[in-house]
Amino acid sequence: MTIIVIDPGDGGDVNVSGSSPNNACGPSGHLEKTVPLAIVRRLVPVPEVQGHTAVLARNGGVNPGLLAR
Repeated sequence: MTIIVIDPGDGGDVNVSGSSPNNACGPSGHLEKTVPLAIVRRLVPVPEVQGHTAVLARNGGVNPGLLAR
């Protein structure tokens, strides 16, 4: 059916192609970049149940540049 790309935004550990690793930290000590990644990982099964393919633009500690996304 359809390929759906979900981008959790900046993350990773190094600056790649001008894309910030975003090490912003909230009051609880959690890194801001971990929250959207956790949310989209839970979101992936939703379109897959309906027969679509869901792909994450970033999955884990690697921060791809804009061209790779």
